[in-house]
Amino acid sequence: PWNVYLECLDDTLADKAAAIMEEICKNDNYGYSQPNRWAGYNAIINNGRKVAGGKGDFDCSSLVLACYILAGLSIAASGYTGNMKSILLATGKFKAYTDAAHTGSSAYAKRGGIYLKESSHVVMALSKGSKASGTASGASQSTATASGNKNYVGKGIGSATAKSNMNVRTGSSTASGSIGGVTKGASVEVLEILANGWYKIVWPGASCGYAYTSNAGGQYYTYVANGATAGNASLKPVGAKSFAKGIAGAYKTTTNLNMRTHPGVLKSENIITEIPKGATVRNYGYYTMVEGVKWLYIAYDGKEGFSSSEYLKKS
Repeated sequence: PWNVYLECLDDTLADKAAAIMEEICKNDNYGYSQPNRWAGYNAIINNGRKVAGGKGDFDCSSLVLACYILAGLSIAASGYTGNMKSILLATGKFKAYTDAAHTGSSAYAKRGGIYLKESSHVVMALSKGSKASGTASGASQSTATASGNKNYVGKGIGSATAKSNMNVRTGSSTASGSIGGVTKGASVEVLEILANGWYKIVWPGASCGYAYTSNAGGQYYTYVANGATAGNASLKPVGAKSFAKGIAGAYKTTTNLNMRTHPGVLKSENIITEIPKGATVRNYGYYTMVEGVKWLYIAYDGKEGFSSSEYLKKS
C-alpha cells in the first residue's frame, strides 16, 4: 500500500529519531488522536524535551515528524501525510524511492526510514532490512584533509568536526554536485560560515582549493572558532525564570556567541560552548531578564543554556 519510501541520509539523525519513536511507543502516557495530534509533541517540549513525564496524543504523521524534530531535524512542527514528503525532501536529508523493491517490502528498510502512503498513512522502520546498505545513501567514506592545498591551508576562521558522514559539494546547496565526503569524527578547516549555515572549507579535491558542506541548523558539525575554547559541555545551566510563548522559535546568531550556564554572568568558567555566527538555535519560550537584557534559554548542538537576545535574530 505504500507509494514512497523516504530514506534519511544522515545515519545519526535517523537512529536518534528511531530511538525517540521507540521510547514514545513504550510509554502508555502517549496515545492516538487526530484532533489533538500535536499534543504529545508539545507535552515533550514543555517537559524539557524529555519523553518520560510527558503526556499527550499523536496521529501517525505527527508522530513520525515529531521524532525527527526532537532528534534535531530543523523543520516546523506541522505537516501531514499529504505534504510530509515535500517537507522532508526540502531539508536535503532524505531521498525518496518509489520503486516496488523499496515500497513493496521491508528488505531495503533502514532504521529511521519512512514508509508513506500519501493519502492516508505513514510508519517508521525501526530495524534494518536484509538488503539495506551499511551507510546512508550518498554518504562518502573519504576523509577531508588539507594536505597539499597551499592556497587556503591555515587561512580559516575555525575548525569543524563532523558528527556523521557528510557530503562535500561544489556549491552551498544540496543541488550542487558532490565531490567527496567527510567521515564522522573528521575535522575540516572552515574558511567562511555562510548565511544559510553552510561552511566554505579547505578542500584539496576542488580545483579552486575550497568546497562546501552543510551545517544548517548546527546539526552536522561541532565548530570551534580560532582562538576560542570549546567550552565545557558537561556544565549544566540554571533554570529560566520566565516564560512567554510568543518568543519561542528559531533564532540566528549575529556573531560568534557564548552559551552560558547563568544569564548575565560573564565569566569564562560558565561558558558551555561557543556558537558560530549564522548558526540556528531554538528557544521554547523560556528566558531570564538581567539588567534589562533578555537572556534566552536556547538549545544548540545537543546543548542547552543561556545566550543574550541582543545577538540573536528570530528567523
